[in-house]
This record gives sequence, structure tokens and C-alpha cells, in this order.
Amino acid sequence: MIYNGFIPESWKALAPFTNKKLASWILQLIKRIEQYNNWIKNGEPTVTWLSGIQIPFSYMIALSQQYCKENKYELDKLTIDTKVTKFTDASQITCKPANGR
Repeated sequence: MIYNGFIPESWKALAPFTNKKLASWILQLIKRIEQYNNWIKNGEPTVTWLSGIQIPFSYMIALSQQYCKENKYELDKLTIDTKVTKFTDASQITCKPANGR
């Protein structure tokens, strides 16, 4: 039941926790659908804002699995490195790294 602008409990069970009201939640859902459709149509973006993804850990696992499959590496021997850069805007990134994602 949709009542007083709250997200129905049955919907909450299928989505990450949020304190948003229903209207904001639906707007965010529409943006996510647009984002995923854009990825399907145009491929993965050069830059990804991890905390903007619904479940960042799942995304990182998927990238790791895909990388290992493409390069015939053993998944359990893969390590992930993080490099802090001075980039402040996605437009400063012109291409993906040659090795990795």
C-alpha cells in the first residue's frame, strides 16, 4: 500500500536502505534506469563514481570476474589496487588504463 508518500515495505525489501520519501525514491529509480540503459547502449563509461552505484561491491566483483575471464587469470589470485589521482572532473580522463579497468 502506498500511503503518505512512504516507500512500500515490499519495495524496501528489494532495494538498498534509504530514508527517502516515495517521490524522491522514484526519481532516483528513473535516473538509475537511464544510467543502466546508457551503459547498455554506449558501453561502460570511462569514469565511474563508485559511491553513486547502487551496490558498489557487486560492481567491483563483476569487473574482477570480467577481467579474469578476458585475460584467463584465476579469480582467487586477483588483487585490486587503488590509485589516488588529482583529477577533479570526468572530462580530464581521456581513456581507460591499458591494463585493468
